[in-house]
Amino acid sequence: MNSRAVLKEDKKQESSKMETNEIRAVIKYLCKKEISPKEIYEDMVDTLREDAPSYSTVKKWVAAFKLGRISTEDEHRPGKPIESVTQENIDKIHDLVMLDRRMTVR
Repeated sequence: MNSRAVLKEDKKQESSKMETNEIRAVIKYLCKKEISPKEIYEDMVDTLREDAPSYSTVKKWVAAFKLGRISTEDEHRPGKPIESVTQENIDKIHDLVMLDRRMTVR
């Protein structure tokens, strides 16, 4: 296979990949057509191959859509806020520790 054919095949594979919300939208559509989760899963495996969601994922989303879920987006989950390490935060902690040497970084 020449390099052009390889590049063409790579682009074809990239374009066949779907984002999570797109996959959920397809599941929602097929669910509305009253196709069973097993048939949806098998169709997605035939089409998406290794990028297809698991059968349990398909079953979970079909059940959610049948119960009236509309959105394909993840729902907000409360919990511990996301923390990030930034130079600004590091500098603030350093200044606090330098002011009170009994304070620890932990």
